[in-house]
Amino acid sequence: MVNPDIDVPELEVRNLIATYGRGTREIVAVDDISFSIGKAECVAIVGESGSGKSTTGRCIAGLHLPSNGEIIFRGAPLPKQARDRTREQLQQVQIVFQNPDLSLNPSHTIRSIVGRPLEMLGGTRATTGELTELLERVQLSARVLGKYPSELSGGEKQRVAIARALAARPSIIICDEVTSALDVFVQATIVNLLDDLRQSGVSLLFITHNLGVVRSLANRAVVMKDGHIIEQGNTATIFEKAQHPYTQALYNAVPEID
Repeated sequence: MVNPDIDVPELEVRNLIATYGRGTREIVAVDDISFSIGKAECVAIVGESGSGKSTTGRCIAGLHLPSNGEIIFRGAPLPKQARDRTREQLQQVQIVFQNPDLSLNPSHTIRSIVGRPLEMLGGTRATTGELTELLERVQLSARVLGKYPSELSGGEKQRVAIARALAARPSIIICDEVTSALDVFVQATIVNLLDDLRQSGVSLLFITHNLGVVRSLANRAVVMKDGHIIEQGNTATIFEKAQHPYTQALYNAVPEID
């Protein structure tokens, strides 16, 4: 039993190992990593393509079966696969993917997309008032409710995806490269939105290769390379006093605007 007097993280990843393939073709994508996320904290996983960061997020969401390790939510283990989790556990940990064109059903209206989690939770049709409130949280007008994803811009579609995640009333949202396909201005609006959500009490796992975004959003950073964590800690400390050459190289690659 968890002692309520102890400061328990919202989520812990303990000795996580994840692979793809079998036998001689097995590839270790995540190799024995551990980190935690506190309440209303944003932790960024940073690394180049193939570092294992997205696989880590998918394991936490229950979308990829890890070979070993544990995912702990508020002191209690989460089943490793989403299909084995309770409805409450599924609600608490949500994920937003990189490409909303693939994650939003093109044949459904925004009303249907955002309303479905509310209907699954409450068992009744979501009201316009409930949907409007959700859209306002992501800086969208109720006018989009009758539209289809193809009628929205890339930034608007990503905000719809975030609204859908919020509809489940989660404690943690995993953001997997959610700004990578957006231009710099739209990236900034999404980052500001996510920071507002964090300040409202939602914990964030922000997966990215963009250190410029990390510096403005994350409290702590986890740097991954070839499936390993090579460095983690306070964001400012990690990138201003990097201990590992790989982290320093990532930092130096961030463009500066005069």
